[in-house]
Amino acid sequence: MDLDLPNVIDVRSQLLPEPDRTTYLAKSLFDASWCRDVEHPENGEFIICGGVLDWFDDSQVKQFLSLLADNLSGAEVVLNAQSRLGKLIANFGLRRTGAKKMATKWAMKDARTMTKWDARIEVLDQFSALKNIPRDPAWGTQIDRWMNFIDKRRMWNIFHLRV
Repeated sequence: MDLDLPNVIDVRSQLLPEPDRTTYLAKSLFDASWCRDVEHPENGEFIICGGVLDWFDDSQVKQFLSLLADNLSGAEVVLNAQSRLGKLIANFGLRRTGAKKMATKWAMKDARTMTKWDARIEVLDQFSALKNIPRDPAWGTQIDRWMNFIDKRRMWNIFHLRV
C-alpha cells in the first residue's frame, strides 16, 4: 500500500499506474481510518516512512507513532531522521534553491528519545543513512569527505522501530 494525500495520489496514478501488488490509498497519514484499509494486519506490518516525517513537528510525529501503536500494534516502522545540524543544512539548501517558504521541522539524532514519548515504541536499530554506501573514487574527494562528515556527525539517520 502506498499512502499519500489525495492530490499526490492523483498525480502518482497518472504517472505511475497502480502496480499489481500495490494499492494506492489517498488519505493523510494522520487519518487513522487508513489503518482499517490494511489487509491482514494480524500477519504483521512493515511500514516505510521515507522523507515524510521531516516536514512535521515533534507533536505530529508523536501523534503518528501513537496512531500506529493504537491501530497496528506490533508493526515495524523504518524512517529517516535528520539531526538538528542536518535540519539546519537542509533548510539552508532549500532557501538557496528559492524555496523560501519551505522548511523541514522535525529533527532527532537518537531514536531512543522516542521511547520517552510512548512506552510502546521500541528501538530495534538506528544507524547513519550513508553508513553502508560504498564510496566511489570517481565521485571525487569532496563527495567522499561530505559523506564521511554526515556519517560522523550522524546528521541523517535511519531508525527501525516497533510500535
